[in-house]
Amino acid sequence: MAITQDIVEQQMGWLFRSQESRDYGIDGNIEVVKQGSQVTGRLIAAQVKCGHSWLSESSDVGYIFRPENKHVNYWANYSLPVIVILCNPDTRDAWWVEVSDATIRSTGKGWKVLVPFDQKLDILAATPLSLIASRRLETRILERYRTKISRAPVVPDSEFFESIARGGLLIGFRRIGEYDYRGLVITQDYMTIQSDAAYDLTLWRETLELAGVEDWEIEEAIEKAEDEIF
Repeated sequence: MAITQDIVEQQMGWLFRSQESRDYGIDGNIEVVKQGSQVTGRLIAAQVKCGHSWLSESSDVGYIFRPENKHVNYWANYSLPVIVILCNPDTRDAWWVEVSDATIRSTGKGWKVLVPFDQKLDILAATPLSLIASRRLETRILERYRTKISRAPVVPDSEFFESIARGGLLIGFRRIGEYDYRGLVITQDYMTIQSDAAYDLTLWRETLELAGVEDWEIEEAIEKAEDEIF
């Protein structure tokens, strides 16, 4: 992480704080610093990988990074925006990419992230990274809801409603053209659906609207829930 810390602190004039405790997929936090050494409290979490093995797979436009499933799940729930940084120990160059729905792809067996060659971690990265760190909490929550919807497993109706009846953490909606539901897991960062709240269809509606679910899908989900639960 020394390369990343040197670039962040020496070239960009920002702060890098390494994660000293056990690594769960985040190696440190980057804090934006304004001119005049004014700290901002705006943070980005970073997963840093350094070594030739991490640069061995590439395409015409960037390096291919293959994260572990547990890290992908962890990043999806993380309260800060997350970037992946790949470092070349010989040249001391580094490249970065934000982990998001737009950058992470399923391979069917795992995940891959393209780290573009033109996204070097240097002084020119300060502007896009500052925008990422400044993104409003509401925007990050909205993006995470959409991420959870796109990756959530399809569950049979019986399992879906059994979970709701137990006061579980699943909210669902109809998949287009199918008779099952896609589960949307709401973590404690945002909202916990338990006990009587699991039957509050107004809360279901508000959450699905926040996630960008189509109105007709919401109506079908609410109608099905009314039939099955009440």
